Amino acid sequence: MGYGRETDRATSHLVGSHNRALNEFLEAKQYRIEIAGPFADEQTGRAVETALISALQPEFNIDAGPSRWRFRPLGVPLQYADRLSEPELLLHDFLSAQGSDPVPVLFVIVTSVDFDDDRVGYNPASPPSDEQIRVRVDRWWQVRRFVDAWASTPDDSPGLLIGVFGSPGRQMVIASARVDRANWREAETVSGGLVRVPLVEPVDLDAFSLRGRRIASAAGLRFGGYPAQFFVRLGRDGAILESGAS
Repeated sequence: MGYGRETDRATSHLVGSHNRALNEFLEAKQYRIEIAGPFADEQTGRAVETALISALQPEFNIDAGPSRWRFRPLGVPLQYADRLSEPELLLHDFLSAQGSDPVPVLFVIVTSVDFDDDRVGYNPASPPSDEQIRVRVDRWWQVRRFVDAWASTPDDSPGLLIGVFGSPGRQMVIASARVDRANWREAETVSGGLVRVPLVEPVDLDAFSLRGRRIASAAGLRFGGYPAQFFVRLGRDGAILESGAS
């Protein structure tokens, strides 16, 4: 797969290449040459070349082209693409994935909206960096009324923070991080009583290999339209303790 300004570019490798494997392929003469275009400008041609390389993954292309023009899985970073085909998660799966001693779960909804305090929205076509995702999922949530109790009995507090993007039936896990339950009393609070969830350092956004998984519509994970409804708490018994839909 290649780009050229003239049609001669399509036959340029027939007289030899620095790519040894390509030379061996050409010597077998089991191929045909096809061209597309002309395109309006070089950028368009380069974009088509890159998209085709990413879709067809030709054996002899070394340069994959600019990442912005490649096909990629919608919604998740490339390394988690295979998880999109795994079974969709129900609520009990967030507990069973933790093993024999599951902890309560705090689900938070993340939208595509950017905030003035450097919290960026989630763009499924080009997901934010891990640091940007961490900043978006760990702050700021209206859980101030629970913090004193969580600090007094940390074993009953959420131990897993799940960042969710999308509407029911199209929801996916964009982050799964362990909560530092011993540090609730020191949890950062901003104006309005909004709380930053303390996470275990160094932060792993793929705790229990949940990042990139789809959430089943049957899970019934619903969030509301007000700050007090942007989160859902799940007890270790699998019951929802607080729902944004309530």
